[in-house]
Amino acid sequence: TMTVGEMLEILKSLARCEVRHEISDALLRPSDVTLQIPDTSKFRQATDWQSEVPLEQTLEDLLNYHRARLV
Repeated sequence: TMTVGEMLEILKSLARCEVRHEISDALLRPSDVTLQIPDTSKFRQATDWQSEVPLEQTLEDLLNYHRARLV
């Protein structure tokens, strides 16, 4: 399990350029959740699913897929 922010940091580390991000208070709503931690445990329990590809590899594959589409 990792936070969305940790996933963002992995993607930034894989980038071939500097990536800056900021959170705009003007776009936040009072009902927005500020800490999101994805959890697949319920899905795994219901389906016996197990990840075969590490999340870090999935993020790299996703980034490379979109890089290829830009060419």
